[in-house]
Amino acid sequence: MPYVEERLYSTVCPRCGAKMAEERGRVMRCPTCGFGAHRDNAPMTWRRRGTGG
Repeated sequence: MPYVEERLYSTVCPRCGAKMAEERGRVMRCPTCGFGAHRDNAPMTWRRRGTGG
């Protein structure tokens, strides 16, 4: 059985796909659409969308 690694990105905005910037601590914010999330929680947003990034 082949192994497929699915990576959920924490630096790519799950709303618009732009590169997010780290503000303070581990909070990431998208300069394009304003989406913000803790770096460890951003991949969960990708999962809820049903895509792998």
